Amino acid sequence: MRAFFGTNPIAASFPTGKGFTAKIDLATSTIARGNIIAAQKKGAAIPLGWALDRNGEPTTSADEALLGTVLTMAGHKGYALALMVELFSSVLSGAAIGNNIGSMYKGMDRKQDVGHFFCLMSIEAFLDYSEYLRRMDTTVDAIKACRKRPGTEEILIPGERSARLAALNAKQGIALAPETLKEIQHWCMKFNIPFLEPEANQ
Repeated sequence: MRAFFGTNPIAASFPTGKGFTAKIDLATSTIARGNIIAAQKKGAAIPLGWALDRNGEPTTSADEALLGTVLTMAGHKGYALALMVELFSSVLSGAAIGNNIGSMYKGMDRKQDVGHFFCLMSIEAFLDYSEYLRRMDTTVDAIKACRKRPGTEEILIPGERSARLAALNAKQGIALAPETLKEIQHWCMKFNIPFLEPEANQ
């Protein structure tokens, strides 16, 4: 009933010869807390199963969810993964643990003391890089060749969609939601920074 872990994300990247990097990047919670914050800013409800309120009860209220706790993905499996991330990133690193970590959203005068764990592997310590790419691309092709459900146009590899979006953003700019623009305008006014109103379809 008490929030302890953060969203404790796990991420891994694997180069391919396909013009994008396979990127697995996921929170060990059912949903990233940022999605609940976005729902709160819109005044929208959240799906049941995302979070518990401050009394430990399931809630569809973004406000109550932010006062309570985000649920782990896959029940006890998500809890185990969240603990693994905590042990690597907080216990092993000497950083703050659990709810002793400072908030990244409020109380900015308080030290966050958040820890991270990185593990880098040399591909060529295992096999020749060209052979790795061949095996990686064969795996990608095999996944994409799988039988698709009706209405599914393409099977995407994690990281492929974000690579396409990054290329599109580089060409035409990054689209911002109205609530994000409103927040930027608020901070510009607070710190006396000129706010340039973006032009539509620029």
